[in-house]
Amino acid sequence: MDSTSTHDSGKAKSQREEMEFSYQEEVILCFSLVVKHLKELGGSEEEDMSFDEGDSVKGAGDDCEIRGAECFPANDDSLEQCYVINPVAHRKFNFEQINDDVVIQNLNNDKFMKNTENTVCMSAHNLLKSARITIYFYKYTDIYGPFHGIPVVLNFTGSEKFLKCSAKDNKVFLTVECYEKQKLLQFGCSDKDCLSFLFYMKANQDGSKKFESAMHMGWFMKGFCNKVEMGPLSPENESCYFLIQSLS
Repeated sequence: MDSTSTHDSGKAKSQREEMEFSYQEEVILCFSLVVKHLKELGGSEEEDMSFDEGDSVKGAGDDCEIRGAECFPANDDSLEQCYVINPVAHRKFNFEQINDDVVIQNLNNDKFMKNTENTVCMSAHNLLKSARITIYFYKYTDIYGPFHGIPVVLNFTGSEKFLKCSAKDNKVFLTVECYEKQKLLQFGCSDKDCLSFLFYMKANQDGSKKFESAMHMGWFMKGFCNKVEMGPLSPENESCYFLIQSLS
């Protein structure tokens, strides 16, 4: 092979490579943000800076908009503007359907939930009007991350009263509170008022259900002798498990 052929062959190869590497295609990239506790990242909680939704942070691009996130200085002193971002997942909950006129029975004591003076109590009778519950089922836009259960809101049938979780002194309490149904048709994770009424309902192999607070993850409904309270999951104890029975 002469030098001219070798030169032409090398030039053609160079042109092909240039064409391959210069080819551009417009694509849309979708990112999933996973919530991580700072301790999992080896960070320190001694100093932190909280950012509200819509705030901007310098150092990760020109203007990195933070939505519902917390920003912490990096441990490495040499990285003056490097931050560990702890994003909050942006789920949108949309009302989908209802299951009305049901009663919820606890497996631990075979009693039923009922509303007594804005307290979730237990009753041996399932035909009481105060024991009838309507379950609001939701679908959510974020399909990533672990499956916690089906998002539901529990309403005492024929009323504006809903089961709600609230926290005080590192403890979560279950109460009954009046709320506008219209406001619960669609909401996001940033709406703390609505989120406090939401539970993740997850089925077990025997058909029983457990209800975890969406606002306070790790806290589950537990049936005791006279009332329903919130507490950590106890797999060996049936107090966390409930049966849903239709009255219609």
